[in-house]
Parts: sequence; C-alpha cells; structure tokens
Amino acid sequence: MSERCATYKGKTYSASLRIDGSVLLRSTNEIDIRNGFQPNNNKDSQYTCFKIVPRNDISELYEIVDKIEYIGYVGDILEEQGDKILIEIDNLLDDEAQTLKMDYATDKGIYVKWVNKSDVKISTEKTEL
Repeated sequence: MSERCATYKGKTYSASLRIDGSVLLRSTNEIDIRNGFQPNNNKDSQYTCFKIVPRNDISELYEIVDKIEYIGYVGDILEEQGDKILIEIDNLLDDEAQTLKMDYATDKGIYVKWVNKSDVKISTEKTEL
C-alpha cells in the first residue's frame, strides 16, 4: 500500500499531484480551515478539508510504500483485513509460485496470496517525487 504526502508550511498532509502541476493537500484537522483550507462536503471522505497549492509552495513531496518480505521474496501489500494482508509478488516462476502456495496469478509472473501479518516482515520506503 502506498500514500503520497507533502510538507507544506512545516506540516505533513496527504497529497495528490494534479495534472496542472499543483498539489492537492488533504487534512483531517478542522483547524486547517482557519489556515486557508476549504471544508470538504463529501461525507464519505475521511478528510475534513483540502487546499490546492502550487508545487513550489511544497517543501517536500514523497510517496511512502510498504513492502513485505515473505519467505525471502519481496513484494507489495494490496489490501489489509484485520490480521491478514493480501500480498503481491512479481517476477515469480511458476514452480516458485507453487512452492510458495500462492493463491492465483494476476498476470504473467505476478502472484497474490492472503497471509497473516505475522508471516511477513513489513518495511516502509520513502521515495521523493
């Protein structure tokens, strides 16, 4: 799983890059409305407010990606449900996938499997955008 974040005026926000190069900042803190954020009227959203700012107003823009290691193979987390996670491992040969007892292939060499969180080592990678 991954999340894009931006640092704006010393605070970190959930963020999205927009097609015009600006950055959409999202906040769960209503206090940010007093700091120029717009209220979010989408009741299904977890975010209370948002603000669109020019890219050069952002001091840092990055993506945080959780990676897993499962029996010596590195992969990604696709979904979480309680103490189980759906992992994806790519570049597997068919016999490797069978040895790992992967659930199914999503594409050639890409396999997924539901595992207990305790069966994997999770690490976080931060990539500048």
